[in-house]
Amino acid sequence: MIENRELEYADDPVSAHVAWCKTRAEELLAQGDWAGAFTSFQSDMRKHTGTMNHSQLTTGMSLLLAESSDHVAVIRRWIQGFR
Repeated sequence: MIENRELEYADDPVSAHVAWCKTRAEELLAQGDWAGAFTSFQSDMRKHTGTMNHSQLTTGMSLLLAESSDHVAVIRRWIQGFR
């Protein structure tokens, strides 16, 4: 599945990397592991020069603290919002 998303963005390496990060995090969210998804996404995004300083990375922890009732949904919305 990850490889298919990368092929979809073959002409845009930054978009391909974001898609790869999202896929990895979504796999953890599907297992209910919101903390692992959050950590994985943050770590993976910081591995690419085109995404390492993405402005939305700093909002993740704030969202968790502000909306703590359903972490899986909060993290999913946050991850899906990245472009």
